[in-house]
Amino acid sequence: MVEKLVEQLGKPFMPISALLIYRQHNNQGKSNCFVEHYDIDLNGHPINAHPLTVHESSQLIKALHIADSDGKKGFLSNTIIPENLLYMDNGQQDSIIWYTRKMAIPLFFTDSLSIQSGISSVPALLWKVRGKKLSLFALSADKRPNVHSKLFKAPFFNVSDDGTVCLGTVNTGTKHTKTLEEYIACWQDFFFNSRFSHLLCSSVKGNCVQLWKSLVGTGKPFPKKVLEPTQLSLHEFINR
Repeated sequence: MVEKLVEQLGKPFMPISALLIYRQHNNQGKSNCFVEHYDIDLNGHPINAHPLTVHESSQLIKALHIADSDGKKGFLSNTIIPENLLYMDNGQQDSIIWYTRKMAIPLFFTDSLSIQSGISSVPALLWKVRGKKLSLFALSADKRPNVHSKLFKAPFFNVSDDGTVCLGTVNTGTKHTKTLEEYIACWQDFFFNSRFSHLLCSSVKGNCVQLWKSLVGTGKPFPKKVLEPTQLSLHEFINR
């Protein structure tokens, strides 16, 4: 498990503790839970088993806490660690990185582009939020990336060469989000519910307008061959 985390995130994680959760069902269809805490010795073996204390519970909550950019709000994940989460820094940078698989989703365009708004397929994407800034790249493989995965330019309008997304006048407030999953979904909604209006870079091989005209409302899969490669890997993206 530790080796897998190292491969995916590029930084060594060493186990220091473990939680074992017991559940007991009664005749009334209800259940009781009991949490046991273990320390982990230098050889990776569990030792010192004891009931989870109030202090340890408090430390766990702090470890899973995410503050909003104003430092006044935090939330926990529904599932402790969402499957699509790749990296999280609760320090001063306050960064979250996650990915999404390829999907079909409604896209909206301004009249000036002469592209009909509608449902279109999009490739796997890599997302990063730092404070109030959203960055976006594309992935060639429709699976969880690792630290060596190469990044491609996001094949959309309103995204610059370095992945920075121009959200225009979109209100990026997240005050009503209570969980990490809601926070991630909120930022995805900010992007997909905004109107694409202008090109900030050569985001695809070929004509970006013609690409989306050929995809919106057709049900065709996104052609990965048009993705424009960058010099970035996931590891470099995390550390820049």
